[in-house]
Amino acid sequence: EETQLPLSVMRRINHLDDIFMKVRNEISWYACNFRNSNILLSYLYEKTLEEFYYTWMSEVVSDEEWETTAPKIEEYLDNNYRESTEMYWNDKCSKRRSFEKTELTEKCWKGYTQKGMKTMFGKRYPNCVKKTKK
Repeated sequence: EETQLPLSVMRRINHLDDIFMKVRNEISWYACNFRNSNILLSYLYEKTLEEFYYTWMSEVVSDEEWETTAPKIEEYLDNNYRESTEMYWNDKCSKRRSFEKTELTEKCWKGYTQKGMKTMFGKRYPNCVKKTKK
């Protein structure tokens, strides 16, 4: 079932779509900082609604109208962008997250002993330290 958007929003639907895509592109460099795609989507919806309100709707609708309109706009965004944003996040971030969790288990060189693990370049390595003579 299609979300019934008010006429004031339908007149500006292209602007709404443009704002969503602009916001998504602006945060693309740190999209993987969100733990999952649902958190990313919530952030995108919030920023899109905020910008859409201040650029197009604040002069057109009252605060009461906006309170009933905003959830409908969010539902419209969810219906149109959830799948592509989830795919985007999964493609870009799930590979990176699995890379970050990589742990190498190498033996230390002769004369060195392992003292825990250390992280370098997103991978975990054995922390090899030189054996001390007593």
